Amino acid sequence: MGSKLSPIIRDRWSPRAFDPDRFVKKDMIHLMLVAAQWAPSSGNLQPWSFIVDANFDRSHDKILSILKEGNKIWVKNAPVLILTIAELERKWAAE
Repeated sequence: MGSKLSPIIRDRWSPRAFDPDRFVKKDMIHLMLVAAQWAPSSGNLQPWSFIVDANFDRSHDKILSILKEGNKIWVKNAPVLILTIAELERKWAAE
């Protein structure tokens, strides 16, 4: 019996090495954020916000500074960093 899991999910790949010279177009980043905006949440509250660093803008080092050392090694060359923040008062809605 074949898997009913979407090939997009089944065949996904999580890279651990990034090319610092490869930039991501801003319209692609915007598309990702629109998709996140439409993601379901408990009670339809969408208690999250995003901080985005695109192509090593001024936020890159700030986001890196709060990561665990083990993650900094492979994230430092990622052309896009997205930090997700959820309201603590509504923590149950983001779980």
